[in-house]
Amino acid sequence: MKGKTEPPGPFPREGDPHFASQEDIMKRKTIQERYEEKISMEPMTGCWFWTGSEKKGEYSQSPENGRKIRGHRFSWKLYRGPVPDGLYVLHHCDTPQCVSPYHLFLGSGAEHRRSGKRV
Repeated sequence: MKGKTEPPGPFPREGDPHFASQEDIMKRKTIQERYEEKISMEPMTGCWFWTGSEKKGEYSQSPENGRKIRGHRFSWKLYRGPVPDGLYVLHHCDTPQCVSPYHLFLGSGAEHRRSGKRV
């Protein structure tokens, strides 16, 4: 159709259930804001417990690119940056459910195995 100036692709329009105004978009929370809403801080130890979809007795998990990763690893990426290949995100506090970036550090596979024996 010549002369028609329709934008390419199916864009939602007002009234469409997928339409979001600029005001709606500006009100959306960041990943960090949504993550922090699900953190419970323990004042005695300083541990942060992620209360999202934690399964009893297991590490917490957070969504990343449509898959789940362990909460402490997600916390490291969110607050500290990428995890280099071959390194693990470990806990100074030895509390597997803790996601406090202040209690986390990067370590080798050998350190990871040693830290698992202490718990």
